[in-house]
Amino acid sequence: MENSNFNTLKEKLSRELKVKQIFDFHTDITESRRKRTINALQPGIMLWENSEFVEKDFGFNPIEGSITLFWGYKKESFINELRNAYVKYDGNTLDSLQKKIAKQFTRNGVPTSATLMKDVLEADTLFDFEYNGKQLANNLWLSKKYNIGSLVFPYNGGYISDSLFSIKEHNINDECSNYDYFIVINPPRLSRIERAALDLVPKAQSEINISNPSHIAATPTALVTVVIFVTINTAVTTCCSPLRDRLAEVSLPEKMIDKLSAVNSAKELLNVRANIFREFGL
Repeated sequence: MENSNFNTLKEKLSRELKVKQIFDFHTDITESRRKRTINALQPGIMLWENSEFVEKDFGFNPIEGSITLFWGYKKESFINELRNAYVKYDGNTLDSLQKKIAKQFTRNGVPTSATLMKDVLEADTLFDFEYNGKQLANNLWLSKKYNIGSLVFPYNGGYISDSLFSIKEHNINDECSNYDYFIVINPPRLSRIERAALDLVPKAQSEINISNPSHIAATPTALVTVVIFVTINTAVTTCCSPLRDRLAEVSLPEKMIDKLSAVNSAKELLNVRANIFREFGL
């Protein structure tokens, strides 16, 4: 799916989501979460670091300077297939899996707001994704029409600890959900001076190295926006060459780093990447 088509689809969805019931939905989902059983767990994580891997365009090619969260139903083998393909750096299988999801998205089409709200409230599991206490996304779920959901988070390449990622499930039943989770981290290429600046950021503040997805806003609308855009993020191939070219150009001049503190340098590197993600609809 080309970037222009993707943004057109986003605009259509945004218009569809501007409905009068949105604030009632916010109240309903808050009440629904209050009645659910909470289950905390840590997702499986992989660092994409095969320097000898020949870069080419293929579906689910992890974006440089990103952290991608995938989730799917345990009863299906999709997450396991995806995990195995990443571990083996199997671009052909990743491309095949992405095309399968894109076809599934095209076949099912865009749901209405009313249908979407009903499905979210009736979902067996809603979950929040956090890092070191920072909420990166909330009220995530997976429609039964799809094999997998995903969200992409900008990442500046600074220190992060696998143990600080967490999933907080809100389940209707006492039992754990049927979801399986998997994270792929693809660090950006950094200059010597950028790496030195990021290394000075206190580890206790490492959450500043990861950004929320650009389309998640601190409004009730986000509760609906998130659950639909996870589908689009998954359907859209991550092999967009213009996006990769722009990200490869990201850098901070040494003079700017000298003027900024380590923390502010980290924030600026993240902001630049996040703005590019936003431009490309991620």
